[in-house]
Amino acid sequence: MSKYRINQGVGGLPLFGQPSSVDGRDAPPPPSGPVGTAYTKADAKWERFEAFRYSEQGVEFWRWLSNKALAALEAGDTRFSVRTWTAFYRDHYGVGITNDFTPWLADELVARHPQLLTIIQRKLRRKQR
Repeated sequence: MSKYRINQGVGGLPLFGQPSSVDGRDAPPPPSGPVGTAYTKADAKWERFEAFRYSEQGVEFWRWLSNKALAALEAGDTRFSVRTWTAFYRDHYGVGITNDFTPWLADELVARHPQLLTIIQRKLRRKQR
């Protein structure tokens, strides 16, 4: 038998919500990690988007995304998902772009290429930058 005594439920599995005990004592609290700093303005999504968008990787991604969207329009597609193509690019090229950026990318695509309005689906955002 183990020297550790655990509150057991059905089939010897520990019950969740009940404190486990080690050698008759309560288990120690989990270790605490490093103290985090407060978020700064640079951590905000809009600032991170701008930093990415005008970086070398961002300009390359923008060119690629614009070409994909215009090609989809030319091919007669009825829908172009900015989020799907952003995920594809991130997975295949290892670029650190998040889905948080996709609404702004969609807005910029439509602003620069108004003909894309018919195939790019944009949703009303609750939070503005």
